Amino acid sequence: MTEEEYTTPAADEINMLTALKKFKQFSGRSTRKEFWLFVLFTALVSIGLTLLNFLLMLILFWFDPAMVDFFNFNNYFANLSSLPLLIPFVLLSIVWRLGILCPAAAVAIRRMHDIGKSGKFALLLAPYAVLMLIYDLLPFSLNCSWIFWLLTIPVAIAAIVFLVLASQKSQPGKNQYDLPEEDEENGEDDSEDEEDGEDDSEDGQEEDTES
Repeated sequence: MTEEEYTTPAADEINMLTALKKFKQFSGRSTRKEFWLFVLFTALVSIGLTLLNFLLMLILFWFDPAMVDFFNFNNYFANLSSLPLLIPFVLLSIVWRLGILCPAAAVAIRRMHDIGKSGKFALLLAPYAVLMLIYDLLPFSLNCSWIFWLLTIPVAIAAIVFLVLASQKSQPGKNQYDLPEEDEENGEDDSEDEEDGEDDSEDGQEEDTES
């Protein structure tokens, strides 16, 4: 772990893809700008997929109006056998949901580190992620049931609590979540310096014996 990962990058160096590039980095920090740009990016992609689905349905119904009569609106997946054109879109949506989990968890944990809190607070978003996957897989009739919406209330509260925490200002200087790793790295650097010193001394002794 290098020291650059603990420093705050310049504001003009952060964009919507910054968090995606650091999808494997669960240590260090993330600024508020990096976190909220990632949230904006995921929201735009999700909205885009929803609009793409709506546009695809309009096109299908436009060319075949009779399709509306047998289309099962309560169970979207029941129509995949009769409408194979929808299969790539469904797979794309599922891959997007699963693929965004790792970078989302990483940036959430780094955001908590930046305000001096444990990355375990990111678990507040876990119920929301699970609920979104369930929402994609369950039939529409179950998604609109009172049980589903009753479960949504505590999930939404947990997500709001995390977003409030993520909106706090960054904690200046080093904190308890990056100092131990830095100390460990310094120890490795010291050991490397000692090895270099031993190599230099051995080289000096060899030169003395040769002379």
